[in-house]
Amino acid sequence: MTIRLPTQVGVVYGRLTVIGDAPSRNGARFVLYRCSCGTEKALERNSVRRGRTQSCGCLSKGSRPLSDKQRAYHAAQARPMDERFWGYVDKSAGPDACWPWTAARQDFGYGKFFVKKVNRKAVFEGAHRMAWQLTRGDIPSGQCVRHGCDNPPCCNPSHLQLGTQADNADDMAQRNRGRGRGRWKLSNEAMEEVRRDLPPPAGVPDEAVDAILTADGSGHLDLLNSNLLEYGLQVVRTTT
Repeated sequence: MTIRLPTQVGVVYGRLTVIGDAPSRNGARFVLYRCSCGTEKALERNSVRRGRTQSCGCLSKGSRPLSDKQRAYHAAQARPMDERFWGYVDKSAGPDACWPWTAARQDFGYGKFFVKKVNRKAVFEGAHRMAWQLTRGDIPSGQCVRHGCDNPPCCNPSHLQLGTQADNADDMAQRNRGRGRGRWKLSNEAMEEVRRDLPPPAGVPDEAVDAILTADGSGHLDLLNSNLLEYGLQVVRTTT
């Protein structure tokens, strides 16, 4: 009888960190690892333990040694996600102030946090959304994370709140946010075209899109985009 020992999550083998189990293949036991380059891959357990496999494949035999900058990057990526995330947040102003995101930002100032690589493609999450998930838990379907402070790069959980996309559009209209970000203004006919031609975005209710398009009667395209940004979506149109 073969005794299968439990997978020890967090154990490090060179560039590879154990993060979970993976289905067996041809009788061989596979384990899911995260490489220091950020890639997650299922590899044969014994091959890794015995040193035959030392990376996800990002290192080839005879490759040049890593530079100091590359080693620092890989070391940073190997840190726990919450430690890595909060390292990019400036909390120096105190617990009640805004905590700005100090790394990469996306449109309109929202922070952008690298989560992992899937099939060698980077997966990012909004920094404010990540702050909510790390401190408050999952974001319910159909909800978005809103800034009570009206400061897009802020990651202070006490400044964040959940709401619908329509709530977010109302906030923008009441606070005059979104004005001056672009020179687009849609006519009533163009607004109807957007409603007709835009495929229904996953998780974005029709009434939310309507509220965004008609917020404050402006119909700004950048207003639509800044709200759909919560869902990783963007509308690009040309109107005359």
